[in-house]
Amino acid sequence: MSDDQRTGKRLVLLGIGHTNALLLRRWVTDPIPDVELTCLSDHRFGTYSGMLPAVLSGQVRESAMQLDVAALCRAAGAQLIVDRVAGLDRQTRRLTFEHRASLAFDALVIGIGSTTNAPKNNAMVVGVKPMQSFLTRLSDAVVQSISHRVDRPIRVAVVGGGVASIELAFCLPPFLKSCGVERHAIKIVCGGEIGSGVGPSLRRRIQRQLKRNRIAWVQGVVAHVTTQSLRLEDGSEHDADIVIWATGAFAPPLLSRLGLPADERGFIATDEMLRTTSGEPIFAVGDAGSCVSDPHPKAGVYAVRQAPVLSSNVSRFFAGRPLKSFRAQRSFLKLINTGDGKAMGEWKGFSFQGRWVLALKHWIDKRFMDQFRITD
Repeated sequence: MSDDQRTGKRLVLLGIGHTNALLLRRWVTDPIPDVELTCLSDHRFGTYSGMLPAVLSGQVRESAMQLDVAALCRAAGAQLIVDRVAGLDRQTRRLTFEHRASLAFDALVIGIGSTTNAPKNNAMVVGVKPMQSFLTRLSDAVVQSISHRVDRPIRVAVVGGGVASIELAFCLPPFLKSCGVERHAIKIVCGGEIGSGVGPSLRRRIQRQLKRNRIAWVQGVVAHVTTQSLRLEDGSEHDADIVIWATGAFAPPLLSRLGLPADERGFIATDEMLRTTSGEPIFAVGDAGSCVSDPHPKAGVYAVRQAPVLSSNVSRFFAGRPLKSFRAQRSFLKLINTGDGKAMGEWKGFSFQGRWVLALKHWIDKRFMDQFRITD
């Protein structure tokens, strides 16, 4: 049956980020009657960002952070289309693609996450996103650096001063060693204060741990990346063989091609029901959306918490019922893997550290991923 001959309603999930993945998982046991589900993705598997540091440090296997989108779609009876979306025809409610015919929908959920502003076409720069290919690209960059280095340590610069960047820096040494690097020097380059987004107590713990791990940090904005260094806006230069770009969230280019209302950063502007402010049956969740009346930082915890409201609102839309509002929590548990068998964390301004914190983090991450393991 062609797309134009379909008789039922269609829900389309564009991107399989945390929120859409949870909706897809729910569909396995609780689908919406008389609605077919179609999932669009650039990749056949998703990646849970929360487990990336543990994979880097060799604490868990790479497969532990991978979500098998194809298997999940089969279990849910959903169609999976692996292709790049080119645009959106809002009048006819159709998505266009780079390599296939357009696709009509009755409701659309956009959950493609965010990206970084990493410089393009520079072999020494490894952007954290897309995360599905990050480890491969990082490994290639390390191997290339080894082949070109003289008898000195491999110099790695991590650009970005948030929790995610710091956690990557902590967990890099075991990965570098697995690639054959015995000597290394790691430096964090951050535009603002190191540990932005955390309280003073956790920030002090972070700084002490960085010193113990001999990880330097410098405050400044990167102006230019050369073949062997970073030049900051203040004119200073910092040697680097590899640059890991892990800055804050930036809007993916696709969002600007959809023609939907956006905030000043380019993310889709939504109301409290996670729906585009234009009022169309188009939802934007996770990093891809920004609620204009209740803005909050881009963080995976919000994407996870949005899932029950999204599932309810999609069902309510097809049933012709009023939608529910999502209220973002003002504080949440922060946990940072320090790569040494321990972790540190913060809850409502209180900080803590130890092996038990890493055990807690592993337990939370594993419990999250276990719900996506489909058994026959």
